[in-house]
Order: sequence, then structure tokens, then C-alpha cells
Amino acid sequence: MIAPDILLDIAAIASVIIGGIFAIIGALDRVSKGRKNELDSTETRLIDALKLQVETLEKKVEEQWTMIEETKKRVEALTQENTTMRKILQGRDVETVESVRRTKEILELSKENSKNIERLYQLIEKYLANNKK
Repeated sequence: MIAPDILLDIAAIASVIIGGIFAIIGALDRVSKGRKNELDSTETRLIDALKLQVETLEKKVEEQWTMIEETKKRVEALTQENTTMRKILQGRDVETVESVRRTKEILELSKENSKNIERLYQLIEKYLANNKK
């Protein structure tokens, strides 16, 4: 049989070993919790940084859309102005067309008046020639 002193020594050694195992497990648990907390903190900071970056990019995108809309309006205005100026320069605008029409009418009337004046002049010459005789 085993002596009682040896049993006590074995029990003491076993309790020290078991206590050491529990101490190591506790220390590892604390280390893993610390690392987990560090990871959680890092992840939280990363998420916050990414949220800030997304908000900044969303603002930039909104500004770009505003600029695009303003540019579209400006292009439409310039296109309209260009069309108007081309019509004016090519003489196809309403005022120019009307002016040209009236000018042609006036020229026709002038030609007609010139013919009438010429006939009147001829009649006066005939009258004067007949009165001299």
C-alpha cells in the first residue's frame, strides 16, 4: 500500500498542477479578451472612418450632380442662343425675313414708280412738242 505521506504529496502536486492549469487558462482567457477588445476597438474605429469617408463621398457626389445639372442648363441656354444667332446671321430669323420681304415690295414699288415717272416724262415731252407746233 502507498504511504499516507506520499498520497498527501501526490495530492499537493496534483492540486498545484490543476491550479496552474486553471491559472494558465485564466491568463489565456484574459489575453484573448484583451485581444478581442482591441479587435472590437479597431473594427469600431475602422467602421467610423469608413462611415466618415462614405459621408464625404456622398457630399461630393451630390455636389457633382448639382454641377452636372447646372452644366446641362448652361448647355441648353448656349444651344438656344447659338440657334438664334445662326438664324440671325443667316438671315432666317423672323425680323430679317419680314424686312427682306418689305424691302422687295418697296423695290417693286420703286420700279413701278420709276416706270410711271418715265411715262409721265415722255407724255410731258410729247405735250411740249405738240404745243411748240
